[in-house]
Amino acid sequence: MECAKKKKRRGPRPTVLKYGIDVPCNVVHAGDIPEGNYQLTMLHMIFDIKQDLHQKTHLVAGGHLMDVLDNEVYSSTVKGISVKLLHVITCSEKLDVLCSDIGNAYVNVYTTEKVYVKAGLEFGEENIGKIVVIWRALYGLATSSARFHDHLVDTLCSMDFQSTRFDRDVRIHYSEDGESYKYMCTHVDDFCIFSKSAQMVMKQVQSVYTVNSVGASDYYLEAVSSIKWMFGKLLKHEIPMVSGDHPEEEDSTILDDSDHQKYQMLLGMFNLVVVLGRLDITYVQG
Repeated sequence: MECAKKKKRRGPRPTVLKYGIDVPCNVVHAGDIPEGNYQLTMLHMIFDIKQDLHQKTHLVAGGHLMDVLDNEVYSSTVKGISVKLLHVITCSEKLDVLCSDIGNAYVNVYTTEKVYVKAGLEFGEENIGKIVVIWRALYGLATSSARFHDHLVDTLCSMDFQSTRFDRDVRIHYSEDGESYKYMCTHVDDFCIFSKSAQMVMKQVQSVYTVNSVGASDYYLEAVSSIKWMFGKLLKHEIPMVSGDHPEEEDSTILDDSDHQKYQMLLGMFNLVVVLGRLDITYVQG
């Protein structure tokens, strides 16, 4: 895959909502609907407290109200087998591994969707009823993941990482020592670096994006912390299945909606940890 060409687009200055929230949009006159098949949607705020007690807020657009048939929405992710092969290469070549994720990833880029909302009281009394044009790839829009993927491809191309033939989300760069390669794989806003100079590559990524906790082990520890937060103390076992366990005879009650959601979250965490290299827990996950 050739590196994508950068699309330069000059966006308007953000509108500052009440409570000091910066919104990537442009307030125009009331009733002045933009030309060019713009679609009306809604905005809402999501407030969350993570397991480490960090407070998180997302401004989310109602992408379910949008017709996106004319927009590219597909965003590829690294194949699981690719990550396993990269860990084999890492062990063979004695490379360092660093994993992390990009914070507030989508709002780094502009959206290709033509979308607007009508301002409410949260935009200030002077702006009630005005048309607000959304320029940034907000969470909730169907194309936001694809637009961020394009931006990330451009960034990695500028670092001389080229995609491989087998997997477009595994990127490779010949190391300066002339004896090895640097590798990177990406999964939406998560990424892993496999290199003898992994810290240097990480600094290059950090010069462009806000990067959260860094380190291969941190991901495992965060997953375990999340599980403990939801389910309490974890029992330790030496083997995947407890001796004498017969899951085919399971007769416990069916999960309610709350526990069903926790079960889905648990499977998602397991999948992430397996993809990041903990192949030994694949059996117990299944």
